[in-house]
Amino acid sequence: MIKTPEQYKESLKKMRPNIYKFGELIEDVTTHPATKRCVNSHAKAFEAAQDPKYQDLVTAESKLIGEKVMRWLTAMETPEDVIKIVTSND
Repeated sequence: MIKTPEQYKESLKKMRPNIYKFGELIEDVTTHPATKRCVNSHAKAFEAAQDPKYQDLVTAESKLIGEKVMRWLTAMETPEDVIKIVTSND
């Protein structure tokens, strides 16, 4: 099951901090100025995965586990896979 944006952010908060920026350990990537925009951007993809209008664009069935996952986590095996990851339906 694909996480909601909130579940995604919460999972990041539970991880052991191991990201440094200019020698500073970033304790929470969801709130630190150097990382929070990236986290919010990824959260938008998880939000789109919950929306039937965008699900086919941002999700794919994993051939390894047979479940729906975020598209960027799947192996691109065909030209169509590559096209879907870089284009939109609009």
